[in-house]
Amino acid sequence: MRSEEHTILIVDDDEKILGSLQRTFERLGYNVLVATSGEEGLDILRSDDVKLIISDVRMPTMSGVGFLEKAKEAAPDAVRIVITGYADIQAAADAINSLGVFKFILKPWDRYHLEKVVHQGLEYHNTVRENKQLHKRLMEQNEELARKADSAVKVAAAMERKVAELEDKLDKLYAKYPDARPKQGKG
Repeated sequence: MRSEEHTILIVDDDEKILGSLQRTFERLGYNVLVATSGEEGLDILRSDDVKLIISDVRMPTMSGVGFLEKAKEAAPDAVRIVITGYADIQAAADAINSLGVFKFILKPWDRYHLEKVVHQGLEYHNTVRENKQLHKRLMEQNEELARKADSAVKVAAAMERKVAELEDKLDKLYAKYPDARPKQGKG
C-alpha cells in the first residue's frame, strides 16, 4: 500500500494537535489535509478524495460527532477515526455505534499506535473498495451469463422447432412414398 495514494483529513480546533498529526503522517508519505472546524472539513470532503478522516470529538460550532454524521454523507467510503480525551469517551462510543467509526484513540495518544491504526484503517478502506469492485464485476458477469443463457435457450427452442418441422415433412413424404422409408435391418 503506497501511502502517497491516500489522502487523510485531520479535523481539530487545536492547531498544535493539527500540526503534530500533519507532520507525523506527511513524514510517512501520506497526503494530509487539515481543517480547524467541522465546516472546513466538510468543504474539503466535497472537493477532495479523502480515504481516512481523523476527527476530534470536542470542537466549537460543530461537534466532532456532528461533523462525522455529515462526513458520512459527504464521503461514505472514508474510514473515520475519532480522537478524544477521557471525558469524551461516551461520545466516542456513541460515534462508533451510530456512525460506523473505525476506531477511537484517547488523548494523549501513542504515536506508533496511531500510525498503526491509520494504516489498518487504510487497509480496511482498500479491502472494502476492492470488495465493492469485485461485487460489481460479479454482478456484471452474472448479467452477461444470464443473457447468454437466455440466448442459448432461444437457439435451442428454435432448433427444436426446426427439427419438428423437418420430422413433419419427412413423415408426409413417407406417407406419400412408403417405399422410401428405410428398412430396419434385423440384428
